[in-house]
Amino acid sequence: MNDEELLQHLESIAERLDLTVSYVEFSGADWRTSSGMCRVKDEHRILIDKRLPAQEQASAICKALSTFDLEGIYCPPRVRELIEDEGSSLKEERIHD
Repeated sequence: MNDEELLQHLESIAERLDLTVSYVEFSGADWRTSSGMCRVKDEHRILIDKRLPAQEQASAICKALSTFDLEGIYCPPRVRELIEDEGSSLKEERIHD
């Protein structure tokens, strides 16, 4: 599976969770920001820096998706594995903070 196919699978999963994935350019911002999930008017959104390589974009989406219950949503096995791996690393980051 190439990076574009992976991103398509991740975007499809996000859509089934009623999450909007937006690709934006963070350059020129007066504050430090990074790709990830946010909440806008009671709606969860995943904002991705469009200047990042596709692999880093996929990683950010996986981290966001790992915070949701994906039990009833079909994910190709490799995609589910990547989401779970990112979720595990996110939990480790929280433990060390």
